[in-house]
Formats: sequence, C-alpha cells, structure tokens
Amino acid sequence: MIVSKRGLALIGVALAAVTPLAATAQDRMPAPPPAFKALLDCRQLTDAAARLSCFDEKTATLDAATQARDVVVTDRQAIKEARRGLFGFTLPRIALFGGGDDDDEEDVDEMTATVQSAWMAGNRMKMRLDNGAVWQQVGTDMPRRFPASGMKANLKRATLGTFFVRFDGQRAIRMTRVE
Repeated sequence: MIVSKRGLALIGVALAAVTPLAATAQDRMPAPPPAFKALLDCRQLTDAAARLSCFDEKTATLDAATQARDVVVTDRQAIKEARRGLFGFTLPRIALFGGGDDDDEEDVDEMTATVQSAWMAGNRMKMRLDNGAVWQQVGTDMPRRFPASGMKANLKRATLGTFFVRFDGQRAIRMTRVE
C-alpha cells in the first residue's frame, strides 16, 4: 500500500488528536496518597519477613492517616449517594465526585423525592424535600394543586441550571435548588 505525504500527514494529525483523548480520563484521576502508594510498594519485596514487616508498618501509617482524616477511604456507592444528595447543584469535575471520567460517571438527571413542606416567599413558591434540599420556583407557572407535605415531587434536569418539577403527575414547573 502506498500512502502519499498528505495521507501520512492526515494520519499523524489523527493520531495526535486521539492520543490526548485516551489519556484524558487517566490524567483526571489523581495519584494515590503517599501512604497508600507506600503500602502498595510493599508488594515488590520478595523476602517474606521484610514484606510482612513492610505491610504492618505501612498499614499502621495508612490507618493513622485515615484516623487523622488526611486520607479518606470511600467507595463508589458512597460517591453515588453524595452526588444524589447534591442533586440540583453544579458540581465541579473533580475526582471526589467520580473523577470526571464520562464512562465511569453516572450523571443524575432525574430523581423523585417527597415534599416535606412548601410555602410562598413573596411571589415565588419554595419547598423543602425530605432530603433537606430547598428549591425555589423560577418563572410564574404554578402547579394546579399547591404541594403538600407527603406529596411526591419528580425533578428532571432542564436547561440553564433549572429543573422541571412535577408534583403527583401535575404539569411541570421550573425550579432551581437554593439550599
């Protein structure tokens, strides 16, 4: 197969464009904390006694860092629950909230909660949900029935940081999270 200079140039440009994309997800993940890295490095020791001694020492160091809250250990489920609790707020794309890796991330675009209370603040409706989140009406549309305690609220991401909120199947109104 014969490839022209122009063809080689296009292949080079394509490879240059793809390489950073492949590395992007990996680059967004921070390096493990030094105490954790030191523990993992113990695996490279071949002498059983030295390896065990290393593991004992490094796990004690990691435990102390965890107790001092210098290192926080969590799992995917805890991150998912934290993201759900922050539903409605714009989260920064950092490793704490899932690493910013689009393949790994499960963006929450919709959720259902229970209305704890609802009230009027001036000419805007506000409500507090059972998870403690406070939402405020955007615009002038009102639901047919004013939300009451115990009513289900379905929240779905809209545009410009707003959400469509539907109470017990009524017509949706636009709201934004304020607390």
